[in-house]
Amino acid sequence: MKKILFLVIATISVGLAAFGWAQAVELKLAHFMPPVHVQHLKNFTPFAENVAKLSNGQVTVKIYPGGTLGDAKQLYDATLNGVTDIAFFIPSYLTGRFPRCSVFELPALFDNAVHLAKASYEVYDKYIADDFKDVKVLCMYGPGQGQLGFVNKDVRSVSDMKGLKVRSPNAEMNIALKALGTTPVGMPVSELAVSLQKGVVDGVLTPYSAYVDFKIYDLLKYVSEVNLYGTYMIMIMNKKSFDSLPESGKKAIEEASGKQWGLHVAKAYDQADVEALAQMKATGKIQLSRMPDPERARIADLLKGMHTDWAETVSKKGIQGQAILDSVKAAAKATR
Repeated sequence: MKKILFLVIATISVGLAAFGWAQAVELKLAHFMPPVHVQHLKNFTPFAENVAKLSNGQVTVKIYPGGTLGDAKQLYDATLNGVTDIAFFIPSYLTGRFPRCSVFELPALFDNAVHLAKASYEVYDKYIADDFKDVKVLCMYGPGQGQLGFVNKDVRSVSDMKGLKVRSPNAEMNIALKALGTTPVGMPVSELAVSLQKGVVDGVLTPYSAYVDFKIYDLLKYVSEVNLYGTYMIMIMNKKSFDSLPESGKKAIEEASGKQWGLHVAKAYDQADVEALAQMKATGKIQLSRMPDPERARIADLLKGMHTDWAETVSKKGIQGQAILDSVKAAAKATR
């Protein structure tokens, strides 16, 4: 009797699997942002909802925010090693490991988040993909352009920046900030509030949205719009985790991500910049200004050699630096 019952259950299980009714799979998605961050609200949460809907509940995604499964510098390896199935990370936080995509963080290339995202998709397959051959890329995008904020100094010129300690987001901005006379201090965006409170830095370089998402605008008195740089961001998945999914799950992941989702996140970031700027204005406590055009021109002149230097440095690693740079510039022009 037991043998007959076993055979019946086995037969039913095989039949259910054949119709796509296999046991549900729960995937882990890790990020280091707070739950109130624009990405948590407009990217990770709806992404998880879309996967569940598209797979008819066969695949669900549980989100682990705030660095629960790894901090900003650990999430790539956490995904690679299977600690999490899916993660968001910023390649430039791991200096030197992803040399090709660092091109997107050179100054004076993009206007906003959507512009960077569009250009990145234009060149990814041919020039950037080798950086991420060990993981499955779900989508790529970026936040808005980086702006300068200071605790006690109203910065209206390059001369005003001299000697100030400024948070730098990546290696390229280390170079830029040094050229502008500051002392760059590299750190992830998640460390900004504590660093400002402790006086580790005098100011920050980050997009408007981060001023609100990471609650740093209350610590600043002055913000100067300079549109200095963009940041390349990416959502990745462990290849084994993806390959182990049923076909309906794989299809759901593919449909919920990709270029259309990358552009969706970029649009959300641009809107977040608009809302953050309005919120800062509404406080009446922060002096907001735009760096005067002559000073912007001076900044451009001081940083004009960075593009060529980047191409030469990357080429020494056996990578087609100049070809990548030329293609990104062409893509930026075509998608502007």
